[in-house]
Amino acid sequence: MNGSLSRGVLVALVLIVALSPARVNADDLSDDLEDVVDRIRTLSSQIDDVTVDRSDLAARIRAADGSLGRLLSAISGSESALSRLKGEVEDSEGLLVDLRKQLLEGHARLFETRTAIAQERSGAVRAARAAYVRGRNDFAALSFAAEKVTDISVGLVYLERVSVHTRRDLTVFLSLERSEDEQRAKVAEQEGQVTVELERIDVIQADLSRVRDVLNTDKKLLEQSITSLGSLLRELDVELGEFEGELAALENERLNIKRKINVEQARQQAALAVSDSGFTRPVPGRITSAFGPRVHPILGYTRIHEGIDMAAGHGQSVKSARGGTVILARNWGGYGRTVVIDHGDGMSTLYAHLSAFQVAKGEIVPGGIVVGKAGSSGMASGAHLHFEVMIDGDPVDPVSYLPG
Repeated sequence: MNGSLSRGVLVALVLIVALSPARVNADDLSDDLEDVVDRIRTLSSQIDDVTVDRSDLAARIRAADGSLGRLLSAISGSESALSRLKGEVEDSEGLLVDLRKQLLEGHARLFETRTAIAQERSGAVRAARAAYVRGRNDFAALSFAAEKVTDISVGLVYLERVSVHTRRDLTVFLSLERSEDEQRAKVAEQEGQVTVELERIDVIQADLSRVRDVLNTDKKLLEQSITSLGSLLRELDVELGEFEGELAALENERLNIKRKINVEQARQQAALAVSDSGFTRPVPGRITSAFGPRVHPILGYTRIHEGIDMAAGHGQSVKSARGGTVILARNWGGYGRTVVIDHGDGMSTLYAHLSAFQVAKGEIVPGGIVVGKAGSSGMASGAHLHFEVMIDGDPVDPVSYLPG
């Protein structure tokens, strides 16, 4: 994903911060703080990138959710149309049944009328034959024998000659003919209605098929949208999990750095503090070996430890505990590179196992000035500062002179 937090970069930065050596000298404390701030800024920028990605995912999910809502509305509309069309088909099918029933009844009535006409015509034919045998010129009887009354080319003058009985028969015959014509027209009309209704049902069924196709398409789109939404949600869950883990690691590291800074600040403040005797700490590190009897780490037997050992890294600045005159600055037996400062009134301080000198014999130095760099010269098992306080040349416990 574009803009995603680089896992490797984050891990590398966290490891760099975690493994950076603690700088306990006051001179480098501001650089250490600036370095920590720069790393925090870098991590904050990368976290901002992750936040942007999260916002982008949230927007995509909201868009998918909107599409989902629209699809649901479309499907609801399709289902309503489908239900309406089904109702129309059922109504049309019912109407079609009624029309077909009426059509059957019309055909039955037409059949009855045709039967009656056939019977009347048959009677007329028999009457015409009888008249011919008797030698009568009965035009009415001949008219009944014609194929269709409306086609007879006779005038009303001839009808006046027909007997009353024959005229009644003719009236019935004409009525039957008209009834047949009306029934034929009605049957034709009903057949037309049936044809129209069948065509309408065909249109409705085509619409129904189209709606079903739309509904199936909408369902497929809905399934695809749900799948896409689920994928986005899973992606967001993974991203959130990674972000929360990285954020927790960063918070832990921030707290660790803060604790380290607090410790260094406390040490620095302690180093800058001045005791009632006017002493400051030569290094801010803790006391690792106290004044008095102890088993010597190199020689392996018990002897008096005439000073205190203080934690200090190789090359760390060692400062004068009090102002005075440098009376010794040279390599001095088991003490290695050593500086001794005379503070007057029979008091002096000693700084041993240095890796380098920053003052020379005869210099007058104020308290808190760098006189050398911590190391492991002479008889030492590792880098540290051996510090002594002497009164008239006799060693005393330095702790009682240093600030708490």
